[in-house]
Amino acid sequence: MVKQATSLEGSPVAVVTHTIARIRGTQAGDITVYHAQTPTARMALTWGGLLMTFWSARAAQGVLEGFAAARPLLAQLVRELPPARPTGEPFAQQTLALDWTRRATYAVVAREELAPDKSRVIRWIDIHMGPVTWQILDLAGYRSAMEILRRAHSTAIGVFTDGPDFDADPTRDDYTP
Repeated sequence: MVKQATSLEGSPVAVVTHTIARIRGTQAGDITVYHAQTPTARMALTWGGLLMTFWSARAAQGVLEGFAAARPLLAQLVRELPPARPTGEPFAQQTLALDWTRRATYAVVAREELAPDKSRVIRWIDIHMGPVTWQILDLAGYRSAMEILRRAHSTAIGVFTDGPDFDADPTRDDYTP
């Protein structure tokens, strides 16, 4: 047996550096809080196949701010797409876990492309945010995602010790980043 010394011990075996999450249709989410108002506080947001863990109110505000920045581009989206076709067994659903340890940077881009059958133009909004690009496909998905993220931000204000410093609501017209 050969032992190999490596400087990578203790680091993850693999790291996903980027992924895409598509949002369409009405979304539902659940928030769980651990150790509120302590240095080890965290807030878990379960949302479809997503598990987002926030470690500060600043991080929660940053994600909400990124989504709010897409508001001027909403006119191009359809109201609600038909439900996606099921892709296999429910237990085999794809999942994505994100730990928001600090405020994310973001960029919002309106996108469009010709459908494969060339009969129409498909439009969506990309929100590039750190390790994930959110593809907003319809208004129903955007509006319900915003409601979930507003609730998460509001909860984060009370959970984290930095809450009072990041209590400004990025969805308000008078918000200044």
